[in-house]
Amino acid sequence: MRSTAFKPWPGFALAAILFGVSSFSLAATTPFSQAFVTQHNPDQPFSNYFISADDNRSNPPSAAAVNLNASGVWGAAGGSASASLASGTLGGRVFGNLTGQCSGACDANNIYSQSNALFGDGFRSFNTNGTPFTWQSGTTARFGITIDGSLASSPALAGPNAGGAWVTLLLFQPDTLSPTGVFGARPNLTTYYHYLIGNPNLSVTSYGGDGVPDLSLLPTAYVGGLNAGPVTITQDFQPGGNFDWVLLLGAYANADHPGQSFDLDLAHTVTFSYEGPAQTTTQSVSGLFENYQVPAVPEPETYALMLAGLAAVGAAASRNRFRSTATITG
Repeated sequence: MRSTAFKPWPGFALAAILFGVSSFSLAATTPFSQAFVTQHNPDQPFSNYFISADDNRSNPPSAAAVNLNASGVWGAAGGSASASLASGTLGGRVFGNLTGQCSGACDANNIYSQSNALFGDGFRSFNTNGTPFTWQSGTTARFGITIDGSLASSPALAGPNAGGAWVTLLLFQPDTLSPTGVFGARPNLTTYYHYLIGNPNLSVTSYGGDGVPDLSLLPTAYVGGLNAGPVTITQDFQPGGNFDWVLLLGAYANADHPGQSFDLDLAHTVTFSYEGPAQTTTQSVSGLFENYQVPAVPEPETYALMLAGLAAVGAAASRNRFRSTATITG
C-alpha cells in the first residue's frame, strides 16, 4: 500500500477524469466545497479503488457530503466526508474490520478507506474606511482551527503507511483558486501548514496529476491523538497581500491481517476562524464571511489605563499577539 495522499494513487486516474484536474490557468477565485471517500475491499478483485465524491462550486457553494460502505464475510469497510464553507465545518470518518475470511473471487485479504473534506475561498482586506488595505512587510494574519473526534485502531497507528488523520491549510495567490487546481505542487501555491493527528510519522503526498508535480507534505506539527479532547491550532502567517486559501481534513487507514480494525471518527468536528491585520475589515470572495473586523490598536494613553488593571504577564501576552508562530492547545 502506497503512502496516502489527498487522493490515493490507485484511484487517482478515475478522479482526474471525473473532476477534470487541470494545470494552472485562472483569472478569478472560485469558492468551493468538496467531499471524497475512497475504498478498497476484498470483494473487489484486481485491487480496484472506488471513489464517491460531491463537488459544489456555486457561489456561494452549497455543502458537500458523501458516504461509501461495504461489508461481507471478510468484515466491513467504509467512510464519510462532509464540507460546508457556509458554516466553516469539515468532517470525515473511516472505519473497517478484517476477519480474514475472504470468499470466492477475493483479490486479497486487505481493506482500505480514505476520506477527504475540503473547502476554499479568497480573503481580501480593506481599511476601515472601505479602501483596499496595503499589506506591509511583516503584516500578520491568523487562522484558528479546532479539531475534535476519536481515533481507534488495532494495532495502534504507527509508521508512515499505517494510517492516521491530518489537517492542511494551503495559501494561494489571490484570484487563482480553482476546485481543480488544489492538488500537487501548483505554481500559485505560496505556502502550506500541515498538522498530523493520531500518527506522528504519517506520510502524506498531494498527487498533482496532469503534468503537475506531486507534493510530499512536510508536517508543521503533530497535534496528538485527541484522547484528551478537542485541539485548537492557532496559525499566524504573513501572506504579504490578499490571498486565496483551502482547508482540508483527511483520514485514512487500512487492515491486511485478520483481527485488525480501525475507526477514525472526525465527523463534523473541524471548524475554523480567521483574524486579519489590525484596523482592517476582511471580505471573502464567496460573500459568506463579510465582517471579519479587527479593532484598532489602542493608543499609548489607552494602554496605560489598561496596564493599571492588568498583570505584567497579561500585558506581555497582548503585545506578542501577532508573532509568526503556530500554537497548539489540547
